Amino acid sequence: MLKILVPVISDNELMKRYEVIKPVTMVDGKLHYLRDFSFSELIDYSFIQNYAVDVREEVSKDELDNWQCKDFICLYGKFYGFDDLSVRDVLSQISDYDLKSVRAFEVVERLDVSEAKKNNSHSIALDNGYYLAIIRLYKEKK
Repeated sequence: MLKILVPVISDNELMKRYEVIKPVTMVDGKLHYLRDFSFSELIDYSFIQNYAVDVREEVSKDELDNWQCKDFICLYGKFYGFDDLSVRDVLSQISDYDLKSVRAFEVVERLDVSEAKKNNSHSIALDNGYYLAIIRLYKEKK
């Protein structure tokens, strides 16, 4: 079986990235920030399962732009020992090249494992015990 290596970032790097890259979610067709999370929540808190409680202010129309063609598949559920998507999972998988421009991310969809297996898509990740989510990146509006 082919093995997958997922990037691992240090606690310091996690905090550095979190200072500038925030999770957002869509509520009634409008983008909203989520509340600030503690260090331990960045690692072991499912920010997407509790988003209704964690939603905060609406993102200003002049603040963020959807970064076209920058959606990516995020693997989660195995490498940090937490079995749901955490902020650390997402921040660790944003490419180094994109880090200087990314200001927010949104979970667009969590892919259904049984559906992906049935369609034989992403089988290497699934065979390695990962779950999959589609992440959308946002950059600062110019």
